[in-house]
Amino acid sequence: MHAWQHLQHFFFWVFHSHESSAGFVGAIVGAVVGGLMTVCAAILAQKQATKDQRRRDRETEIETIRGILEANVTEVELFKSQFLNGF
Repeated sequence: MHAWQHLQHFFFWVFHSHESSAGFVGAIVGAVVGGLMTVCAAILAQKQATKDQRRRDRETEIETIRGILEANVTEVELFKSQFLNGF
């Protein structure tokens, strides 16, 4: 019961004293604003990371296709030189 009285005195002091309530409210507002800023930054960072990963995947796919096409060109040139020009 003694602890409950201390809590009552604390909350009475916080909410009825102009100096302390301004500091208390300022701290709460600062914590909320800071938390929102952190959440927004985390969301933006995740979106950017996803965009970067998609770009890397696209570049890898393009390089793979380019390699396959170069191999096909080589095969066609080999076929042309060995079989078509030989006759």
